[in-house]
Amino acid sequence: MKRTINIIFLFITIFSVYNCKQDENSDFDTKGMLYNYSVNMIEPAYKQLDELSRTLKETWISYKNETKNIDDLQTAWTNLFIHWQTVNIYNLGPSGDYIITKSLAHDIGTFPADTDILEEYIELEKAPLINKESNARGIFTLEYLFFADGSKDILTEEKRSKYIDIIMELMLADINYVYTQWSATYSTIFVSNTGNSTSESTSLLFNSFLQSFEFIKNIKLKEPLLKTGDEKLENYVEAFYSNQGIRALKLNIKTIIEVYKGYDNNTQYRRFRFCRLYGLF
Repeated sequence: MKRTINIIFLFITIFSVYNCKQDENSDFDTKGMLYNYSVNMIEPAYKQLDELSRTLKETWISYKNETKNIDDLQTAWTNLFIHWQTVNIYNLGPSGDYIITKSLAHDIGTFPADTDILEEYIELEKAPLINKESNARGIFTLEYLFFADGSKDILTEEKRSKYIDIIMELMLADINYVYTQWSATYSTIFVSNTGNSTSESTSLLFNSFLQSFEFIKNIKLKEPLLKTGDEKLENYVEAFYSNQGIRALKLNIKTIIEVYKGYDNNTQYRRFRFCRLYGLF
């Protein structure tokens, strides 16, 4: 099984490098590359994440007060979660050196949710601490609360509803902080740091890229595949309750390839590929 996982990621790497080889070597515009990442890829990704988080909050408020339409609520969560797969690779700058705790990915993207802790917190009406219990708040805690068996029948119970309100506000604040910091100040800093030291933008971007690659291989794939028969699958699989794990994994891998090549759907910027930074391909 481990060999299968390594083969999958070897194929991804070869595919990415091969595509990079199609460009002829030339003097590389590092600042242009960083501008492309910041303005055309990273900032829009965080902007959409901010918008989708607000939509989820609005849908939750509507659910509580009016509609009780669980399908709308689950759809709003799914839209946010799926888009998160295109954002979590950018774990740098205001999202990597986060002002409150470790990182945005740690704060809102820790999985699986610890259902024992969060159920205890709900019963005791206790909010998850800002700098602890990341597995009792964020995207995957909301997934459990919105999708687990029987959740619809108890979702608007007073204690449960209050807990959702709290973690929803924490998540929105985290996302909005990163987006506003990136768009207001950090984008300019990121583009101007064109050196090759460990604190410069190319190094930070490359480290974030590698971390995402390793996280998919070791956490999203290896751990669930190598679990023993007596262990609960929900303790290992991303998005277990919503059944969105495979869809998310595919998009996460697709995003890593696109970041490596330096573009999404905007062909105008394909010449600013990350893999051409040192004129190697």
